[in-house]
Amino acid sequence: MKILKGTHKALLFNLFYEKGRNPYTGQEGMVPKEFPLEKLMDAGSAKKKILPVVEQVNDQQRLLFNDGEIEFIPAEIAIIKELFDAKRTWAADDAEIVQELKDIFNPPVPSNA
Repeated sequence: MKILKGTHKALLFNLFYEKGRNPYTGQEGMVPKEFPLEKLMDAGSAKKKILPVVEQVNDQQRLLFNDGEIEFIPAEIAIIKELFDAKRTWAADDAEIVQELKDIFNPPVPSNA
């Protein structure tokens, strides 16, 4: 499976985080999801492939997800698909991106009409 669009990468990257308490600072915010040991290496590899470029603007950091091809191995695809399928609600602004990713994960079956 290949991902090309930066918008797809941004949405997939966010699937690797959830709201929670940072164990080091004790502050509420987005924390990395945890994975069982048998999936940890594949999850880490998939996440690493979609890491953003960090750009410093004044006193703030922005995450940039550039267009460009990323290819995932089957074990990484399984992890990403599991995270994607587990998410039940999406922001309305992401509707088009979610549909595009849904079509990538579950390509429409051509009919023999």
